[in-house]
Order: sequence, then C-alpha cells, then structure tokens
Amino acid sequence: MRYVTEKLPGRDLWAVIDSVTRKPALVNDVPQIDLDLDDADDLTELLNRLDQEASIGAKH
Repeated sequence: MRYVTEKLPGRDLWAVIDSVTRKPALVNDVPQIDLDLDDADDLTELLNRLDQEASIGAKH
C-alpha cells in the first residue's frame, strides 16, 4: 500500500503519509496532516484504492 496513516509525534492527531516520498500525502496541494484518526483512516483507504485503480488502468 502506498499510503499509510501515522500518528503525529506528541499530538492526538494523524497524517496520511505517502510511503514513496515519506512526506504527507497531498490532496489539491494540501498536505493531509492534523486529521482525526477516523478521517485519516478513511482518506488512507480512499487514496490506496485510487492508486490501485490507476495502476491497473496503466497496465492495460
């Protein structure tokens, strides 16, 4: 999976991290940080699904 949810150090907030770049995932050029856990998990799942669909489409 390309995107992972990580807890921000010293805070009760989360980020969605791009495992390729090791930087926060960008959605409309906005870094996906300071999220509640549920939102971060949902976004991680969505981004991974979109990435997987793009990979499948690129193979055809």
